[in-house]
Amino acid sequence: MEQTGQGERRRSKTDWVGTVLLLFAVAALIVLNLLKSGILGGAEALIPGFQVLYPLAYASSALSMAAFAALLLLPGRRIAAFRISSGLAALSALCSVSYAVGWWIFDPKLMFWQDYAGIALQALACALTAALTVRRKKGPLRLLVLASLCVTAGTLIFLLPPLMEPAASVLTRALALASPMALLAVSGLFTEESVPSGQEG
Repeated sequence: MEQTGQGERRRSKTDWVGTVLLLFAVAALIVLNLLKSGILGGAEALIPGFQVLYPLAYASSALSMAAFAALLLLPGRRIAAFRISSGLAALSALCSVSYAVGWWIFDPKLMFWQDYAGIALQALACALTAALTVRRKKGPLRLLVLASLCVTAGTLIFLLPPLMEPAASVLTRALALASPMALLAVSGLFTEESVPSGQEG
């Protein structure tokens, strides 16, 4: 009995430290997304037409991170927070897809192979993440990891010719937009404990 109690205390302390570290990471990622969106750091007052989708993708990602923080801090609301966070992550990917499609419609000559590949990968990430907001599926971690990899790959390809965008811009973009799905995969460890197998949250 005494050994069991000591083990539980150690696990509780480890969980607490892990939660604090995750919250620090979430706070940094929220700031990064807000900076990329232009909400922090001075954005232009008006963004014409479909181009508003670009900052909206980062804003949605920041909100997804905020919901992820709620998942960590409110054990009784983990399933709801998980679904809200995954829904906002899906919205972020959808905004990225819609932004690229907007440029495709506006002027197809501005499109490169990276844009078309990015549309396909971001759309797949959106579908995978959105599915988790509708129905709890067994093993959501795999879907979320795949979605995060799709967003990451769909962004990193802009480092390649012919575009070869600046590395700092591409890497921070990938981190900002893929982080909600990656952290939600980690959160699956929490949410799976909250919902019995085969039961809706």
